[in-house]
Amino acid sequence: MKPLSLFKTRHFFLAVFCLLFVFSSCQKKSEFTSVNTITATVDGVDVRFNKVATAHYANILSAQYAPTLVINGATATTSIVITVTSPRPVTDTTYISSDTGNVVPSCDMVYYPAQPEQYYITNNFATGSTTVTITSITNNNVTGTFSGTLVYFINGDPTPPKIITNGKFNLKIN
Repeated sequence: MKPLSLFKTRHFFLAVFCLLFVFSSCQKKSEFTSVNTITATVDGVDVRFNKVATAHYANILSAQYAPTLVINGATATTSIVITVTSPRPVTDTTYISSDTGNVVPSCDMVYYPAQPEQYYITNNFATGSTTVTITSITNNNVTGTFSGTLVYFINGDPTPPKIITNGKFNLKIN
């Protein structure tokens, strides 16, 4: 048997090194690239609500002192507030808005466009107009998805609803 030449040996190790480099750089892309991120598609436009993106717990009187997780974020001109209310601690499950607004567990959403006097809210006359799915929650962090069809806050106004899809969040809980 002939010994491998030095030339062939170098090429063999170079090829192995290149393959290792290529395969080690092929990592699964993370769904959320950073903490304190809220993204969504609003009426077909991708929006990042990353200014003051936060999550915290609050007790809201209308929720009969049930634990409420408040998620909010903003752009330079718009903002969004999402609430998840549950009679027990908020867990990794799907929360759906109710048609009465006072049933828990539930979720609600408010979208503030560039005009400060105009805002869009969960349609409490249509069960399921807002959905929030908590995919992971700890004492310090919450991740999940959201979507909704939000209506202008004045009844009978012909303003078309805001359609929010592909919503994602990854936030530290303050």
